[in-house]
Amino acid sequence: MYLNLFYKFSVYIISSCILILGFASCSNSDKATSGFVYLDGKDFKLNGQDFYPVVLNYSSDLKADSNA
Repeated sequence: MYLNLFYKFSVYIISSCILILGFASCSNSDKATSGFVYLDGKDFKLNGQDFYPVVLNYSSDLKADSNA
């Protein structure tokens, strides 16, 4: 029983450390020169300039005709 509790506690500690490291790596220091689109408040930015994304949604439907 204590071994099972130890494994659960170990998984909890390791998961917490990974989560903390993940959030710690989310800094704003290199975003302006990274070449990736990022959010600055409510604005999209790319290399420090305003960026306006264009999104297109396509859909298609297949229709089968039993008389063909």
